[in-house]
Amino acid sequence: MANKIPRVPVREQDPQVRATNFDEVCYGYNLEEAVLEASRCLDCKNPRCVGACPVHISIPEFIRQLGEGNLAAAAATIHRDSSLPSICGRVCPQESQCEGSCILGIKGEPVAIGKLERFVGDWALEHADEEPAAAPAEAQNRGKVAVVGSGPSGLACASDLAKMGYEVHVFEALHKLGGVLVYGIPEFRLPKERIVEREIEAVKRLGVTFETDVIIGLSAGADDYMTKPFSMRELLARCKALLRRVERAKVIAKNSEDAKILDFGSIVIDPATRRVTLNDEAVHLTPTEFDLLTTLARKPKSVLTREQLLEEVWDWVDASGTRTVDSHVKALRHKLGSSTIRTVHGVGYAFEPPEQ
Repeated sequence: MANKIPRVPVREQDPQVRATNFDEVCYGYNLEEAVLEASRCLDCKNPRCVGACPVHISIPEFIRQLGEGNLAAAAATIHRDSSLPSICGRVCPQESQCEGSCILGIKGEPVAIGKLERFVGDWALEHADEEPAAAPAEAQNRGKVAVVGSGPSGLACASDLAKMGYEVHVFEALHKLGGVLVYGIPEFRLPKERIVEREIEAVKRLGVTFETDVIIGLSAGADDYMTKPFSMRELLARCKALLRRVERAKVIAKNSEDAKILDFGSIVIDPATRRVTLNDEAVHLTPTEFDLLTTLARKPKSVLTREQLLEEVWDWVDASGTRTVDSHVKALRHKLGSSTIRTVHGVGYAFEPPEQ
């Protein structure tokens, strides 16, 4: 029988205090408060909250287990369907999903499903060392899967695939894992070290491996990429710029027969054949990487701004905010040596000929 009491309030930082820091505002429930709030659940035979949950967590089941004090079972129930309960319990829009469908919300306040999920998720993180480590499913050997991006969808995908028996490797373009969890949601709503990093560690315990600072698309030969969200006008402008570069490349190729070979000793650039050698060994560059290297090498030791490089190589007049130049420079350094291109912070890049 459900306990007919008002919704248990959640403790928060005092407004005067939180105005002086970036700590998490909501403290969440303690055990006593969580058990009391769990007692409000009607344990519906046809739980609408489960249908409204994007991953269909067995909500009445984990709440019943929580109310009985069996936190390990509650955590296991949630983890069957959700890989990131401590995160989802904080940032999911429960008011329009599970809680928005709660029967109690028709005439009163719904069960605080999100806060209960958060409590159980945090308990699981705190007691991760006490629970037997989830054995990586590599023994099932169902194959290898690459996941591009370590945001919430990438982490959830990697976790589910690992549980299914796949060997999963996640590639992240930036230097920190987490995507929007790290770079988009503020600390006072989602603590990074205490919650996000520990949730990622839980995914690693499933056998998932991660690699940061990797631009998969550019490594595969793509000329450019765009970050979400973007407008269709910007997409069309980028496509038109790419087409202009293709036409210009044809002109350059036609006129490059008499182009001067750029010989820097160990590095030789031949514009006529569009070939680059390092210590007499051919180096494979994408067309855009070759154009960028040639542009820099024609003015050795001279600093060219990102704007100059974007205009000369990509034919972009305005490309504020893009990391395209940086990504291609990183690729060139990987292929020709880290000292080949010098960074002038806040300005641009310069080609540094090797000492002969």
